[in-house]
Amino acid sequence: MTPIAVVRLLSEPHRVRIFAAVALGARTLAEIAAVAKTSPKETVLAIGRFTEQEIFVETDAGVEVNHDLLRAMTKESATASVIESQGYSDERVESLLRSFIRGGRLVRLPAQWQRKLVVLNHIAARSFEDERRYSETEINDILRGWCDGGGIDHVTIRRYLVDLQLLHRADGVYWVNPDIQADAVKMMHATLPS
Repeated sequence: MTPIAVVRLLSEPHRVRIFAAVALGARTLAEIAAVAKTSPKETVLAIGRFTEQEIFVETDAGVEVNHDLLRAMTKESATASVIESQGYSDERVESLLRSFIRGGRLVRLPAQWQRKLVVLNHIAARSFEDERRYSETEINDILRGWCDGGGIDHVTIRRYLVDLQLLHRADGVYWVNPDIQADAVKMMHATLPS
């Protein structure tokens, strides 16, 4: 359950009223429907959705708001929102990277190719040493660290790095493209719009 999922659940007015009714102390189906002024069918369906997402918990008295879950989500969200610097002096680069990299993990890739190139260049620059040769297993292990828990897999990232020539590959051996990595910061600045 994510904060976005909670917002989606609360995007319908009748669900907001049902949530409020439970938060204010209504416990049974009849009490909740009466306070929220919703039909029994709407009430049952909404309670089911909230319970399925663990926002409501069932007790002997009826349903209650899962305050522990909401507190944990708030803490997690606050921790994730702490501004994490990637070490670049250009705020445009920092802002872009914060959008896609959190806690040293790639959350997702940008759809726009210029931004995708910046993110991939950052990953390559932070992950691989110049003049070192890497096996495919080593590359996969390094990229898995970036992708754990994210929406994209390490194989896709490896392919992008090779296709965009950030890494060279021959006979199962990979190495950094020295021509591109030498100017990684310049490439990032040139790629991002002003």
